[in-house]
Amino acid sequence: MSDATAPSNGRDELEAARAFARAGDWAQAGPAFVHAGRLLHEPINAMAGATICASKLVLAGQFAPPPPPLPRATGLLSVVTCSINPAKERRFRASLERSAGGPHELVVINDARSLCEGYARGLARTTGEMVVLCHDDIEFLVHDLHARIAAHLARFALIGVAGTRRLQGAAWVWGGPPVNEGWVVQPGARGGMAACLYGAGGSPVADGQALDGLFMAGRRDALLSLDFDAATFDGFHFYDLDLSYRAYRAGLPVGICGDVLVAHFSEGDFGSTYARYAARFYEKFPELPHGPQHPHPNFVVHEMPDRATVTALFDWLAAWHRAENESR
Repeated sequence: MSDATAPSNGRDELEAARAFARAGDWAQAGPAFVHAGRLLHEPINAMAGATICASKLVLAGQFAPPPPPLPRATGLLSVVTCSINPAKERRFRASLERSAGGPHELVVINDARSLCEGYARGLARTTGEMVVLCHDDIEFLVHDLHARIAAHLARFALIGVAGTRRLQGAAWVWGGPPVNEGWVVQPGARGGMAACLYGAGGSPVADGQALDGLFMAGRRDALLSLDFDAATFDGFHFYDLDLSYRAYRAGLPVGICGDVLVAHFSEGDFGSTYARYAARFYEKFPELPHGPQHPHPNFVVHEMPDRATVTALFDWLAAWHRAENESR
């Protein structure tokens, strides 16, 4: 094979993107970083470069072209959450009403004994064929939630906003950017809102093996067939890895769809209770490796002033990934 036809490893593309960035040409550098990230085995520098370019454009008042409109979805979207905090529940209800963009119902479980038990009870009460299972401390940052979920569930049986294409143990993030994917917004350290990027694939990404439980959605029949292992996971950990990893093992298509953009207002708890349930998880799935498989940092965090600017940052990333997909 000649040099002209040899597959690229992404390093030359990364240097080309950096040259655009040094010249301040953010509109050229951004898609070049996205292209490089798709080629590199370790894409975190390309991910960071694309994120910085998007933020530069947004803060300069330049906004991404709008995506093609999604088909208007039919059918009911059922949303299940477990909540013991009335204030969180009120905020969640308000966010869903602003963002649903289609017919929906909300099932709230206020007395869940575990998330597996609570979600199983909530699922039994739903009537829609599309079902969301999510935390009560998230805020939806899209206006067409119904249409986005319907589009993704036409392809996948189960989706999340963050996860991994290769589960590397008792935490989905342990694989790092070579196998992780997804976009999430979290409160920033300086009072703004932080864009968190876990991989270089954009959205949607196929071949997921495990999902973060802050947000999952599935076809109702798939969720019923999988069920929830409330006997093993009788607390508030591993309900998500167990469900999504079993979906993967069952041959169901699992997607990682960060464009269903959400803000999450808490962090995971990896204390002694987590360790106890991790032991149960390993007992159930002994084939999985133990311990993180990728050094830190294993994702990109970039703070923006507020919700509007961080959402606009992701609009640029989504546009560049669409263009990358169309060029292939």
